[in-house]
Amino acid sequence: MMDTPDTPSGRIDQIAPDKLASRSLKVNARVKSTSPTEDRCIVENTPNSDGIELCHVFGRANSLNDDLMSSIEYHWLLDKNGLGLDTRRNCFFAGSHFHARYDNGKWCLMPDEETVEELFTATSISREDLRKKLDEYHEMDCFTYTFVAIHEQMASKAISWQKKDIVRSKRDLDVYVYPFDFPRTLQIRSHLYPEFVILSIGQHFKEKHITDLSLQKGHLRDYLGRFKSIKKLYQMWTTLLTPAEKLNHPIMQPVLIYESEEEEEEEPKVKKGKKDDDSYRGPKWTEEDKKTVVTRRTRQSTRTPTLLQGSDLKPPVLSSNSNDQKVEVPKEDEGDDAGEDSAGTDRGRIARVRPKPSKKKRKEPERSVSPSPPSRKRGPGKGSLKETDLMLTSTLECESDVEVAAPRKASKAKRKVAPLPTRRSTRATRSTSKTS
Repeated sequence: MMDTPDTPSGRIDQIAPDKLASRSLKVNARVKSTSPTEDRCIVENTPNSDGIELCHVFGRANSLNDDLMSSIEYHWLLDKNGLGLDTRRNCFFAGSHFHARYDNGKWCLMPDEETVEELFTATSISREDLRKKLDEYHEMDCFTYTFVAIHEQMASKAISWQKKDIVRSKRDLDVYVYPFDFPRTLQIRSHLYPEFVILSIGQHFKEKHITDLSLQKGHLRDYLGRFKSIKKLYQMWTTLLTPAEKLNHPIMQPVLIYESEEEEEEEPKVKKGKKDDDSYRGPKWTEEDKKTVVTRRTRQSTRTPTLLQGSDLKPPVLSSNSNDQKVEVPKEDEGDDAGEDSAGTDRGRIARVRPKPSKKKRKEPERSVSPSPPSRKRGPGKGSLKETDLMLTSTLECESDVEVAAPRKASKAKRKVAPLPTRRSTRATRSTSKTS
């Protein structure tokens, strides 16, 4: 037997406020492994083909209604967020024709009368009794349901129950016509849980797909009592919770897939001057390394030495510009212990740095300036002229002693071309030549 993926616990994941996660193909595999008809149509037992679809008994979109789902979970004695509608017990395979009409309440699967009465009685007593009764049903592999046509639209197509994979004669088919109760009612064995079937019928009542008027048909008289009990069951299971019931409703805890180890491994020791591939840690700094200041050169400028946080060193003093500059680190105020060093070394260490690049800018050629001509506009005063302003000399704005040649202009004279001899002139030349 093929390995079947386990049913995920909890509701369907919601990836947006009004959008559920896409249905996984694992749902098809679970239904196929559990259903008596495998992946064949539940109504006609036809092989799986392009027209066979996966259907949900209680609509998958109901997972978006938190109040509805919470009420069902509470009355079924389940934790909040603990009811997943992608379970194999809520799905079946059917042809596209039956799938669309099932969603619109044109037909339904009717549980037997004993099952409906037992669930109604248990619900009326307590949630614990209902949970106990549901657990008893969950130990069963299959249930028997009756195909009930509710709307006249089902008369547009006959049902041909296929007995064999290859049909060779009429004996290999059982044909049913509306209302599908002759020569006998159409009985369907399925793996579906009865609580989901009851929820589906009750929701059709709520959405007015099934009305009291639609039940006034001769072939539906035997099911009126069950329809009435199912309608009440749905109302009891979906009653909105009170604030006290919401507080007493435990929430399903998330399942941890990966658990952390209790004993943590010791960190590998890193030797000074080496880099361990496992830890990716550099060597630790010693006290002597912290006292050494080295400049860091970039592509555009030379930064000043960066002091480590927590050190008491002051910025270094650079000597005059030379090939080898020295950075002199001032000594710390040692107080009474001046002149003593526990390490026995000089505290004022000297580091050689590269010469500082020159910051002189490249000289640009000087531009000649001359006093600007008197302004023709009068200033704010009494007829004074702005003669003290200076401006750059320009061949286009002011006159200068140097004459600037005007730019050559393109000659507009047309090139003279000798006219071509016309046809008339050629004849004239021929006549003159003959006379001569």
